[in-house]
Amino acid sequence: MLAAKLTGIDGVIATIVGILGVPVAQWSAHRFGKGRTLATAAALSVFASLLSWVTFTPSAPYLSVICNPLFQFGGAVIWVIIPSMTGDIADHDELVTGQRHEGAFASIFSWIVKMTISIGMVLPGPMIELAGFDVKSGSHQTPEAIFGMRLILALTPALIMLPALFILNRYTLTATRMSEIRAELEARRGRL
Repeated sequence: MLAAKLTGIDGVIATIVGILGVPVAQWSAHRFGKGRTLATAAALSVFASLLSWVTFTPSAPYLSVICNPLFQFGGAVIWVIIPSMTGDIADHDELVTGQRHEGAFASIFSWIVKMTISIGMVLPGPMIELAGFDVKSGSHQTPEAIFGMRLILALTPALIMLPALFILNRYTLTATRMSEIRAELEARRGRL
């Protein structure tokens, strides 16, 4: 009964926080830049993932509603910023190649999203089996299985996000640079 109540509370809070992430993402992107905003959102998701190690505990069940809203907030920011960065990348690509490739960038983004959803649907079963989960034991899992599942829950999202943070460190398309690129593209188009 408590688990159902906590799941409902968690879902409502996560939805509200996720919706609030959209205007915060827009404000932050204008104030600090898209790259820094996206890196901050990814870092927040890593933090939320690792925080689950502490907050998912039977001795304080209400703490479990902390991580998902933080993760959803980071996710909302990520989903707002990445498509806008794709437009910047298309402009940069046009400056370099002289051609527009928005369709290619959009299809790559769509393919990556679909691939990650597919992986996210296939991997959890084998991962919890690897942790020692036994379906026949129901809610009476061994301490080793519970430890393994907690470890997977805490580390998997963090390990996925860390390479993204490394890649974002190399992202150079700042607002200033994008203004220069757009001005150069407009000048180029004016000469045609």
